[in-house]
Amino acid sequence: MVIFTNNFRPQLHPCAASSPTKDPSKLLIAGAVQFFCFFGNLLALHRFSFVSFNRFLLPSHYLDFRLFRSRRRQLTMLPLKDITPAARNNINTQFIILEKGKITLEGGQNKTCMGLVADETASVHFQLWNEECDAFEAGDIIRLSNGIFSYQRGNNLVLRAGKRGKVEKVGEFTMAFVESPNMSEILWPRIRIIRGNTYESL
Repeated sequence: MVIFTNNFRPQLHPCAASSPTKDPSKLLIAGAVQFFCFFGNLLALHRFSFVSFNRFLLPSHYLDFRLFRSRRRQLTMLPLKDITPAARNNINTQFIILEKGKITLEGGQNKTCMGLVADETASVHFQLWNEECDAFEAGDIIRLSNGIFSYQRGNNLVLRAGKRGKVEKVGEFTMAFVESPNMSEILWPRIRIIRGNTYESL
């Protein structure tokens, strides 16, 4: 930018001529040079900001998108017809409670309750434990995360949350379902637990 003093002597930006002049034509040229130098600095700053945006913000957004996709993969719901007996909490599914049995005390301390649940592919016996017995009723739509399908006392196969699983109500009544087949009544191969976590056919 050209700065005029009391003596009308222009002081020029370093991008312009190094020595001041009183020639109007040269003064106009110097002003133009100043303008383009200033515009060039703005353009360089804008370009730096754009590069910084691409370099630092986009990777984090891309990482967030990858995490979102990863979470979606983790929350994929397994149809009840596809559950199989296992020794690990690895079942994520969603169903509606059709029936809820009477609450009983196990060991004189823990409350337990057996229910029948179903989705659009199959049904299964579902065990509620302690506070779960009071939290859910017939008609509730339940999401089970990290559930387990295993044998309980009496050699009955039941689906349950277990110590590592989680159950939560996500709706009520409006869900398609079938009652057959009942996955708890299928004659699975007799199995036993070995090495703590693995099932082996007998």
